Formats: sequence, C-alpha cells, structure tokens
Amino acid sequence: MNLIAETESMASHEDIAHLAYINWQKDGCPHGHDETYWLEAERQLKATKHLLSHEIKQGVPAIAAAKPRSKRAQKSSARPVSAR
Repeated sequence: MNLIAETESMASHEDIAHLAYINWQKDGCPHGHDETYWLEAERQLKATKHLLSHEIKQGVPAIAAAKPRSKRAQKSSARPVSAR
C-alpha cells in the first residue's frame, strides 16, 4: 500500500479506542458517553489523515497551505535575536 492510500484509509479500531480513551480522560472520565467519545475520536483521526493526505499529494504542509503567515509575522521571524 502506498503512503497516500495508507493515510486515506480508515483509522484502526485500536487507534480510535486509544484516542477516545485519551479524550475521555482529559474530560475527567465521565460515565455514559462511550459512543460520543468514540465518534469524536473517529472524526479527529479522519481529519488528521485528510490533512496528511493533502500534504503528501501537494508536497506542501497542509497547515501552512491553509494559513499563510502575515507579512508582519514573516518580518518578525526574520529579525536576528539580539544578544543581551
């Protein structure tokens, strides 16, 4: 399987379960919301894989392509750090 096809495939049961568990713990381990955490984990992994797939196809980081830096941010990052 090539890298693009791999990133577009569905997340594994184990990946979804792990992310759902992490999200559940972050929220204080509430009872009775198993399905909600599962579906949210699926959505998060699908979104992540979509971004990675876009990044691979375009050869450009997806986040950088989606959010260009302002001219002010570019100028400030180009300034050398002065020694104190």
